[in-house]
This record gives sequence, structure tokens and C-alpha cells, in this order.
Amino acid sequence: MSKLSTFFSLAAGVSDRLREARTRLGLKQVDLAAFGDISRATQVSYETGVTEPTTQYLRGIESAGIDIPFILFGHDKAEFEEISKPGQDVNWTALQQAYESVEFFCLRVAPLCPARYRWQMVSQLYRHLLERASSGSMPVSDHEANEVISQAWASYGRS
Repeated sequence: MSKLSTFFSLAAGVSDRLREARTRLGLKQVDLAAFGDISRATQVSYETGVTEPTTQYLRGIESAGIDIPFILFGHDKAEFEEISKPGQDVNWTALQQAYESVEFFCLRVAPLCPARYRWQMVSQLYRHLLERASSGSMPVSDHEANEVISQAWASYGRS
């Protein structure tokens, strides 16, 4: 696995890093919630790991100075710039597709799936989407996405 693909492995602890990033900037929960266009109660649920942040929220809080790579991957922007080539960036469309596919799967199949494992499934699907896009293959179908998620979920009990 390359250094860049390792960098893009979604790390457990999103809620802890979100809280840490907010406090580093000296923001209150209600302040960051305003940037993310959510309620304070939703902000609290994101910071406690009860619910997962949406990509729309992440885009909003980025304007507050929140380091999104740190939140998602556990690495700050400086580390990213150190290992990345010019022009590489997070594929927000693929990340949103991965997140929404996993959320839909969990609502139907695994409603008690822990947040930390959901992010691992998002990471696996995101990498799959990026690999398919880089190979010039057809876009990933909903069926194929569900297969990737199902395989990840099946391995959950064994990890």
C-alpha cells in the first residue's frame, strides 16, 4: 500500500479529532455548529460519536479553519502536502457516495453497527471508488458498492 493510500485510510476517532480541532481554534460547539449549518445538539452528537458528520457539514466547517484531513484521516494538511503531488485532492463526490452508501446499508442491514466501523467501511468503499476511477472503468454501480460494503460488514465479526 502506497504512502498516499495509507494516508487516505479513514481513521477511527473522528469524533475525538473533531472536538480537538474545534477546541484548538477556540470555538464553542454552537460556533462550529453554525459554520456547519447544524444545531448544537447535532454538533454534540458528532463530537460524542453518536452520529457521523455529513460531507455537507464537513464542507461548512472547513471554512471555519477546521483541518478536514485531520478529522477524517488523523493527519494534518501539512502531512498531506508533504506526501502528495500537486493537483491531488480529496474526491468529495466519491467520499460522499461512499458515506451515503454505507449509511443506507447500515440503516437496512446493520443499524447497530458502531460509528468507528462505519468509517472503516466508508474508507474501504472510498478506496474502491478511487481505484475504479483511476483505472478508467465504468462508475461503480449501487450493486457493486453494496457488495464491497457487504464484504466489509461480513468481516466485522472476525476483526
